[in-house]
This record gives sequence, structure tokens and C-alpha cells, in this order.
Amino acid sequence: IVVTSVYMILSRVYNKYKESVRQETITTVFYLTFLVYPGVSQTILETYLCEEFPTADGTEIFKSALRADYRLSCEKSEQRVIALVYASIMLVVYPIGIVLLYVSFLKRYHDLILKQDSTNLNQDEKSKLKRVSFLIYPYKTERYWFETYELFRKLIQTS
Repeated sequence: IVVTSVYMILSRVYNKYKESVRQETITTVFYLTFLVYPGVSQTILETYLCEEFPTADGTEIFKSALRADYRLSCEKSEQRVIALVYASIMLVVYPIGIVLLYVSFLKRYHDLILKQDSTNLNQDEKSKLKRVSFLIYPYKTERYWFETYELFRKLIQTS
């Protein structure tokens, strides 16, 4: 939200630099989502897990609590239902949504990505390619999609 707000303000103030501001905003969003993806995804997925603890008096009865927040009981409670609904929405928005965001940008610039090694690109094409450079430059051109695979790998490792 903050990045979007800054983009909107800067694009209005510096209208002639609108494309440059847009480019930097997209790059910043990619960096931010990339950095927090594992931690946020892990927290979201931990909302579905419960841990059992023995009661204070040592009897065989166990208390079940949410792994992501020990204050929430896993027994049927309104708080648990709210946490599960929120986690389900965030599961679609974050672990799945970020991957789909990356895939959509890579698909949009697919031809341009493959074209970058074989021909000289004009300034407009270079500008468009710069939007996804964060995702593609660590890899060979024909493996440009590999960052999305890496996100799934990180999700599995942190979960």
C-alpha cells in the first residue's frame, strides 16, 4: 500500500518521469515480495497447525494451541475460525498470488525475454525488459521462468 501510494504521488508530481517511476515501483514491489515471501508464507501455513501441550497439573489431558499464535486454542472457538478464514484468504493472496504475479509478468514479456540475446532492443523494449530483470537475470535466457520454481521450493522448505 505504501509503495503504491508513493507511486501515485510521484507520478502526479513528476509527470514527465511517470514511466521511470512506474518502473522503479514495479521493481520495488518485486524485491519486497521476494524478501518477505518465505516468512509470510510460513506464518500463513502455520495457522493450520496445532500443537498439544500437557496441562499444568500433569494429567493426561492436553491443551491444543495454534502453532502460529499460542494464545489461540485449537478447540472449536470463534477466534480459531476467524484465524482459519483469514489464513485461507491470505493463502490465495500471498503464497499463490505472488507466484501468479511473477508468472503473469514473465508470460507478458515472454517474447521479449527470448529476443533479448539475439537482437538489439530499442529503448522501449529495454524499459519493458527492465521490469522483469530482477526475475530473469540470475538465470540463462531459456530458463527465465526458474524464479517461480524457486518460490515453490522456498515455500516447501519453510513450511
